[in-house]
Amino acid sequence: MQRHLSHVPDLDKIAAKFHRVSAMIKANANGKKSKSYSTVAGIEDLVRIYNCILSASGLLRELHGYQGNFRAELLDQFATPFDLACRDFEGFVMLVEQTIDLAEAVKNRKYMINPRLDAEFMNLADAKFKCEQAMQDIATGLQNSLKLAANECKIIDNPRHGKVLRTTKKQQKKVSGHKGVIQVQLNKNEYQFTTQEFKLAVTKYDSAQRRYEKEQSLLVNKALEVAASYYPIIERLSLLYGTLDVLCSFALVSKKGIVIINNAKIRIFKQCFFSIFSFKFHQF
Repeated sequence: MQRHLSHVPDLDKIAAKFHRVSAMIKANANGKKSKSYSTVAGIEDLVRIYNCILSASGLLRELHGYQGNFRAELLDQFATPFDLACRDFEGFVMLVEQTIDLAEAVKNRKYMINPRLDAEFMNLADAKFKCEQAMQDIATGLQNSLKLAANECKIIDNPRHGKVLRTTKKQQKKVSGHKGVIQVQLNKNEYQFTTQEFKLAVTKYDSAQRRYEKEQSLLVNKALEVAASYYPIIERLSLLYGTLDVLCSFALVSKKGIVIINNAKIRIFKQCFFSIFSFKFHQF
């Protein structure tokens, strides 16, 4: 139970973000111009809710597998509401799986739109990838011609000059004397440089990146428009998880705490716990 609760994000915070997006959608519908929805929420929020729903499905299996005391109350007051919430999120799950590159999110923690979502967006992603590959080919070519080690010719981001090439300080003399090399910056442990060919490749990459990000922003806004309608269900899920977390913590303390009272009082204590358990969800 605790392992499922430990992976729950701040649902109240995410629900508040989607609530604001919903308000922005209504404002736009009334002719008022507002900022991009991605200034309020983002792809990462969608992935967090998605993972939370998957975790809720695992939690449901554990609840249904419980065979101890008060099983009927447990199923009625926890399993049924969780099951209903998971069903209400079916459309959300489909949205995330079709829209977001989940493999990239899991592997590299990069939150981006799935390139296969839209033909035009896929073309932009391909163009961006080709530009990245062109820059890497130039870096690899210099590395080979200068006989540098693999880590001695890298592409890095310079805050002022954008993408440049970087080598170690000890290779500065060899690299700076090579035909076409232009010094960018000399630091304590590194030598940053570029070439006309690399600068042209960077210009093409920057242009492809801007077009890619513009289209991705439009697709993210469309996804957020749909996701924003789920904020009441997120609030409901947050209340469910919050109540379960409190009761689980209370149960953990009652189990592990040092109790110096007689058996009769222990039975009364346990009955009070389940009375609180029942009352809380009756209110819910």
